[in-house]
Amino acid sequence: MGKNLEKSIGQKRKLWSVALCRHLFSLMLPYWEHRRKTPESEESWLTLAGFLLRPGFGAVNDPWRVGKILRLIVEKMQHKKVSNVRIAWWIFWRRICGGCDSATQKTLFTMAGAHVLPGMKHLRKGPSPDKQEIGEIWRLLASLERLSPKEKVLIGNGLIKMIHKPKDHDLALWGVSRIGARIPFGDTGQFVLNPSLTEEWIRKILTVEGTNKQGTINGLLRLGRKCTVRELNISEGLKEEVAHHLRALGAKEEQLSELEEVRAYSSEEQSSQFGETLPQGLVLL
Repeated sequence: MGKNLEKSIGQKRKLWSVALCRHLFSLMLPYWEHRRKTPESEESWLTLAGFLLRPGFGAVNDPWRVGKILRLIVEKMQHKKVSNVRIAWWIFWRRICGGCDSATQKTLFTMAGAHVLPGMKHLRKGPSPDKQEIGEIWRLLASLERLSPKEKVLIGNGLIKMIHKPKDHDLALWGVSRIGARIPFGDTGQFVLNPSLTEEWIRKILTVEGTNKQGTINGLLRLGRKCTVRELNISEGLKEEVAHHLRALGAKEEQLSELEEVRAYSSEEQSSQFGETLPQGLVLL
């Protein structure tokens, strides 16, 4: 479906404007029932709809659009025995959850956490997820910025346990730095974790030598970036350790200044924090 649209529009998907994305989403919305027909139909609909509505906020009428789509939580997956459909399901919610309120994110937390978080597996329903699906579940959990500190710590602690595993390192680092970011991706500043809950994650990251230096730089900057609320900033001593580590990784002095000065994310940094490109022309304040 996506490739056919690219040919019709004459432009690669990553270049589509936010206005075009939302217009195409409005055209898709009436056909959401068609996903019931086959696993391929459901996977295709979830994949494209999530792409068009990402990140779930930032454009006029996005709250209305997200509200219309929340009924999917009640109806659930139609072809849950098919791995590709389940993977598309988690990606869909990860892409739009920034536009979901706290109650909805709590529901998504329970739904996803049942597969990977300790003490929640008794809530799991459906087939056991494979490795790829587990990765998408963690990405969704790390993107739920409107959760309580208790829930966020469960997610962060689960991810930090994976930081020493080479195959899981990049995912764990991105997830921990997203859930513990000093400046969140969305307009959710009131949900930022107290640094006392995240500084241990930073210390563990500093002990691991990953192969993705830029990923480590980005992750540490998200966790250590200075914000406007003094009580939410990491301690001076740890900030110096982070700066020293970043220099050793080759971080630029301009990047290091983010530990000392309150600065808005660039569009490139927003895409890195989100986990994929954002629609062209979308401005997140």
